[in-house]
Amino acid sequence: TTAERGLTLLGFVALRDDLAPGAGEALAALARHGVAVKVLTGDHPATAARACRDLGLDPGPQDAVVTGAQTDALDDAELAELARSRTVFARCTPAHKARVVQVLRAAGQPTGFLGDGVNDLPALRAADVGICPRGAAEVTRAGADVVLTGKDLTAIDRALSCGRETTRNITTYLRVVLSSNLGNVLAMLV
Repeated sequence: TTAERGLTLLGFVALRDDLAPGAGEALAALARHGVAVKVLTGDHPATAARACRDLGLDPGPQDAVVTGAQTDALDDAELAELARSRTVFARCTPAHKARVVQVLRAAGQPTGFLGDGVNDLPALRAADVGICPRGAAEVTRAGADVVLTGKDLTAIDRALSCGRETTRNITTYLRVVLSSNLGNVLAMLV
């Protein structure tokens, strides 16, 4: 158009989205607990892979990043198999994110999803546990199961540890009750 002629370049604008403080530490703690982390983002594959490397999360070789277009070409069984072995899914739409979460759940993998934008809402709802930070969009906070009170992502690790310890304690209690007093157990069941 004529409005785009005769322009003078004055400079460039660059945007930077810093990594969350403590994110690398939180990822390392989750890995120690046997939690597989998957990154589902709308960002460019190279950007997503670089962010993962900066956080200490190995995205695999360059061709290991799965794009939204690639997920469209797969049926649910193929996507579930790919999701088990890959770490980074880039150029994802909200529907892609939700579909990856759904196929992992359908394959028997318990899933949690951490997101902060409106575009993360479908995946938050598809996950077993939807988590968002306090600064997330209002609708995302309303749709999440857990809202983090601070920017400290290590809270997820602490909650996971506490939940597992509580489960162990309940299991131990039930074993003691079952083995020590069958009459009480039958009364409880009735």
